[in-house]
Amino acid sequence: MAWLGLDPKQVRLIRHDDRGVAAWRRGGKITFGCFASFQREKPAPYNETKIACHFLPGPNLPDGSLSALYVGTTLILDEWPWDGQRLPLIVDEDIIAGERGRQNVNAFDLEWLDVGREYSERLLIDWEPGARAWSQWAHKRPKAIVELRLQAHEPAFPVSFPGSARSRNTPRLGSGLLRESGASTCW
Repeated sequence: MAWLGLDPKQVRLIRHDDRGVAAWRRGGKITFGCFASFQREKPAPYNETKIACHFLPGPNLPDGSLSALYVGTTLILDEWPWDGQRLPLIVDEDIIAGERGRQNVNAFDLEWLDVGREYSERLLIDWEPGARAWSQWAHKRPKAIVELRLQAHEPAFPVSFPGSARSRNTPRLGSGLLRESGASTCW
């Protein structure tokens, strides 16, 4: 994260569920941004941070671990108990309609940041360790970069080769490209 100019101690990594995938596919940053603007009070996924990096579930890796596809970074401008009246900055009418009447939900004003924008839908990370935790502090659980796609919608690159087993000691794909750019192989 430091190679993006972000302090990992100030960033939450959020791996959204299938509802997030549906929102992203339906309306990209607007619909997904509105979806991400509503979160349960407890556990609080943003946990008083001001910056969140958002991920969608990716394919399971050959060793069975979970991956996550980066879609963008938001600045968290404000938070309040959702009352159905005040709307977040990013509005999608279908998402708002689905949130009306929900209890124990906080609303957030989010703003998409340009930092990391070039990696949206191209960067795949290994969500391990801590796969069960969908919201994590970036500095406590560094994530290995598994893949950096040339284009957002290209097919996934194989992460193992015939006759070889992927292990924690195997170099991650994309590391050569990242090394050439001076970037880290850890998210």
